[in-house]
Amino acid sequence: MKIFLLAILVFVSGSLGAQKLMNYNDYQELAKYNLSYLDKGGVLKLQRVKFKERNLELFDEKGTNEFSISWPQVPQLVRRLETGDHKDLYGGMHKNLKELSGGLIKQGAEYHVIPTEMSEVLVAIDPGHFAKNFTQAIREEKYVKMRGADIGLSKDISFYEADLADITAAIVKVELEKLGAKAFLTKGMGENSLGKSFHDWYVKDYKGDLQKYYNDGDVTKADYEAYLKSDSNAIFNSFYRFVEFRKRIDLINNSNPTMTIIIHYNAAEGGKRDADGFLKPVQNNYSMAFVPGAFSGYELKRYAEKLDFLRLLMSPDLNKSMRLAHLILDQENLIGVPPVQNDQHVLDERYCTRTDYDGVYCRNLAMTRTVRGPLVYLEALLQDNEKEAVELAKRDYAFDHPTYGKIMVPKRCYEVAMCVVKGITNWLEENKSYSATLTQNPDPNKK
Repeated sequence: MKIFLLAILVFVSGSLGAQKLMNYNDYQELAKYNLSYLDKGGVLKLQRVKFKERNLELFDEKGTNEFSISWPQVPQLVRRLETGDHKDLYGGMHKNLKELSGGLIKQGAEYHVIPTEMSEVLVAIDPGHFAKNFTQAIREEKYVKMRGADIGLSKDISFYEADLADITAAIVKVELEKLGAKAFLTKGMGENSLGKSFHDWYVKDYKGDLQKYYNDGDVTKADYEAYLKSDSNAIFNSFYRFVEFRKRIDLINNSNPTMTIIIHYNAAEGGKRDADGFLKPVQNNYSMAFVPGAFSGYELKRYAEKLDFLRLLMSPDLNKSMRLAHLILDQENLIGVPPVQNDQHVLDERYCTRTDYDGVYCRNLAMTRTVRGPLVYLEALLQDNEKEAVELAKRDYAFDHPTYGKIMVPKRCYEVAMCVVKGITNWLEENKSYSATLTQNPDPNKK
């Protein structure tokens, strides 16, 4: 497929004016570019990935060659990793990468070339967390309570992140569809992706799911035995979250979307609650977004992790993700929430890598690693900011929900949602400019 990996714009700094055209038909150049963001500690470049003139080679932690592919085979491999049946590719976690070689001739669906119109776009929207009410939000530990006296109000306020994410995701879907896009949510409002409460899952499905994931190699023998002895609270905070994440991932990948937007709201690092669960407000405010990358050597032990690494190493997903994230954060800046600047240290950077864009970090989370295609994991504003908390506690915007009718929601959620929509719109506009450049000069490396 000649148009599969056409050259795309690679922005090498956060500045809109600083641009570089990279020829993505030069797969070795692309892989080296991607590896610089995928390799957190430098170990992968030194020990696990070898670039040869004719082929790419991967080695395991013991130094044994476990996979090799010639550069001309790369487009076919990437198309399979991007679009092939998810169960077929990932089923049987005890496989090894050498088994991929025999499957290279299998054809996946069409890989998404660079879209330029909303009508060409299918957007997966994943609202973070799954609490249905405040009690469940406390169990998830994803909620905000503030004393009115701390924020200049006569009454205390409270809200929870899952509700904000659900509202924002629903607005994003509606507004994108107004513009002609197709979009879907990974879960309904106040629900989880499994479509049943934790209690129902725990009673009916817990042991069956545990056995399944243990048989597939997703759960170690030690964890399997520990889970069997654990109480429901421990299961909720560990294995249940894993199963729920896996359901979201499968829903997204089996739909083959053009892009995925994961919506979360942030809070200041290190914020501590008092004995009654109240937070103190903070004065600073910022937004950030995660994209794939920042693998450590120990995160490449399982077959599935190696598949994800190989896809991200060879495809343009990583650069597309960074650029889309940057454009969404640019819009948040317009509503008074600046992205984290690259000279600020607000994260534990043992687990993430900065990109050239302020506020955009590579991070090897389950969702960023495993979801295929361009992906933005948004952490919008700080919920515990002294002004944002007041706004997020309001119900001052009438949203016409497609299922529940007109409901009152925080206007701030609408504003964040529109940042996502406008970021996607601007991404498509940039793609138009790029397509025009390609038409005039099919080989961007030739003047």
